[in-house]
Amino acid sequence: MEKHTPGPWALLRGRDGTSIVGVDVQVAYCYGMQEKENAILISAAPDLLEACKALVEKDLHDIKHFGMALAAIAKAEGRE
Repeated sequence: MEKHTPGPWALLRGRDGTSIVGVDVQVAYCYGMQEKENAILISAAPDLLEACKALVEKDLHDIKHFGMALAAIAKAEGRE
């Protein structure tokens, strides 16, 4: 997988009023019934990935949450 656009990403507004997630470049274009909610979640992706990596590095012994963090990291890095 190619390296993703580094965060933080921000929720922006397109010229037509739709939600766009981006930094210096557009990362995602959201539309539909939950457009704003989806854009907010997408804009948090880099932060969520870093949080999961931090949890895994601390080697938490809560197997359920540790596994969830590992799965989220794999999905974010395209290894799912």
